Amino acid sequence: MTKVFISYAEEDTEWARKLERHLAQYQIEYFDFQDRRHGQWIEEAENELSQKSDVFVALMSRAYENSFWCGHEKAAALRHEEDRKGFIHVLRVRNDIRPAESVFLGNYRWLDCTGENPDKQMAELVKRILRKNMEDGLPVPVSVYAMTVDEAEEFIRSTDPGVQKILAALSAHGLTDLTSRYGDSRNSWKPAQGEESIEEIILSMAEVENRRSKNIVHPVFYSDEMFSSDRQRSGKAKNEFTRESGILVIDAVSLFHKVLREKLYNSFGPRTAVVVIHGWKRRELSGKIELRKSTIPRELPWKLYPKT
Repeated sequence: MTKVFISYAEEDTEWARKLERHLAQYQIEYFDFQDRRHGQWIEEAENELSQKSDVFVALMSRAYENSFWCGHEKAAALRHEEDRKGFIHVLRVRNDIRPAESVFLGNYRWLDCTGENPDKQMAELVKRILRKNMEDGLPVPVSVYAMTVDEAEEFIRSTDPGVQKILAALSAHGLTDLTSRYGDSRNSWKPAQGEESIEEIILSMAEVENRRSKNIVHPVFYSDEMFSSDRQRSGKAKNEFTRESGILVIDAVSLFHKVLREKLYNSFGPRTAVVVIHGWKRRELSGKIELRKSTIPRELPWKLYPKT
């Protein structure tokens, strides 16, 4: 989803909060510096504008034009505007300045909130941002819950009777070299007998869909971060993933890796789509071992599942 950098003078804070409410209605993420006094502010602004923010919005007023801090943010936005169509937007929030009086931002098309209906102008800005989002493509968060090759090797060495029973059943139906289906990344998991990884399959599906549809989608993978052993890294990735309408792809075999399974906690959001993939012929296995869909809720704590 598009992220908006809001640049404004302290005197115009109320206007910034109003714009944030408009953006929040459409789940558009925004960023603003409420305290510019700390020493790392300039570096943080550069990082946001160069790597994270897709749109820069200046809340224009005389106070904005005279602000030292806003001048830095404006200059950074202009440096990073190249090859980014529709990056800079100007919203006039006070009638004490005209475009001809603004240094560098006077040539942009201004939306004027100083009239009778400022909410209409803010709604128009949101429309432009949403339109840009569709033109640039819609990022689709994807997370793959699957073992790495190291975890797969650990899994097959397990002396747990339940694990050995699963391995024996899989082996009986052609899945003998389990570790060959996994790699260093969770996205390297091969759900079928071919050589394509789950990441390659998902990217190919997106490419086909993009050729058929006007809506361009770009899968963004969170897998390795979400199921990392680093709790801080994992927690941050899960928070980002569950905020969006993401897709969680689950390897059913990896559900039986007890240590990895604990990392599924907090991996679901209210808008998360969950896809469970079985790498075997379920009908053939059902008589020998309970790996059917009905066994998964019994194997996992109920609170992992979002309410439907």
